[in-house]
Amino acid sequence: MIQLVTMQIKRNDISSTKIKLTISADSDDISKIKDKVLTKFQASSKIPGFRQGKAPLSVVEKHIESSTLQAEFIDEAINSLYAGAINQEKIKPFGSPKITLSKFVPFTTLEFEAEADTLGKIKLADYKKVKKQPTKAKVTA
Repeated sequence: MIQLVTMQIKRNDISSTKIKLTISADSDDISKIKDKVLTKFQASSKIPGFRQGKAPLSVVEKHIESSTLQAEFIDEAINSLYAGAINQEKIKPFGSPKITLSKFVPFTTLEFEAEADTLGKIKLADYKKVKKQPTKAKVTA
């Protein structure tokens, strides 16, 4: 997993069991994610003049269709940034989040909203105050 430290997270608690995170990444995070995606493409691309998997990332980027690269980049970026935000905010979600892409300028700016269900805070009653008399067992012949 890529270590992302410069992303910005805005947390909005909708209810006690629902949370909305607005996550925006800066250019450092975006370049790390882009390099990771290009490395995936590098291993499987056949580019004339280079052995398979040995072409430089800049050459690989020129030989990949831009829509394919952007789609793979958005998928990887959302997964990495969401996982980093969950860890940073110490949230324990369950189920898949609802993702809404709000701003994307290819490989420079990315901002999205993630709405997820979380486990609410559980309050236990003070069990030490509960008193119950034990029942007496009767033995008969």
